[in-house]
Amino acid sequence: MEHWRTVRAFLSGERCAHFAEQIAVQRHRFVSVARPFGLGPTYRTLRGEDIHRYLPEIVEFGATNVQPVVEAFAGRALRSARNRGRAVRVQLFDDASHAFRWHFDTSSVAALLTLHNANATQTQIVAPAWSRRARPIYYPLYWAPGLFSLLPHTAVAAGAGDLLLMHGSRLLHRGVPTAAGGDRLLLVFAYEDPDRRPTPWRERFNKYLNTGYRE
Repeated sequence: MEHWRTVRAFLSGERCAHFAEQIAVQRHRFVSVARPFGLGPTYRTLRGEDIHRYLPEIVEFGATNVQPVVEAFAGRALRSARNRGRAVRVQLFDDASHAFRWHFDTSSVAALLTLHNANATQTQIVAPAWSRRARPIYYPLYWAPGLFSLLPHTAVAAGAGDLLLMHGSRLLHRGVPTAAGGDRLLLVFAYEDPDRRPTPWRERFNKYLNTGYRE
């Protein structure tokens, strides 16, 4: 099974700029994500509910352009995440302290579409075998994320328009900027298996620590 794939130049520069301009109009709706003691990622996000309401073109693009590519990658039919707050999100990393720590996704497959990446953020992905070994100790050691940096991992640097497809629920991964200054803006689409039954405590954990709100 292919665990992750990068589709270079999936979106044209012109279309990246178009989406970025649409998002800029909604900047006042962004919420900040930050947890006490560093227990969670730090970034700014536009909630999925607001994207559905104010940015329907992005939602439609996900349904007509992204989902078919995701399903071809996964080799099976998928559905957009049932929770609209996670189905599609905008993530903005525009501060030196912003980063997305090691985590497993709640949804089966994720598609990360970079609109711009001026701070040279890498998505670091732990090898599948090591991700499986790390899972039993991940939550007990959530307070010490630095330990997971010792595991073998691959660094993927995405440029504007690149699409990263990943079995995020199986792979331990994180986003780390490698350059000072600049920002990173991306769209995140989450997909689930049609017969998937969510684990309630994991859903609540993910919403609180990763999405920035509890709805």
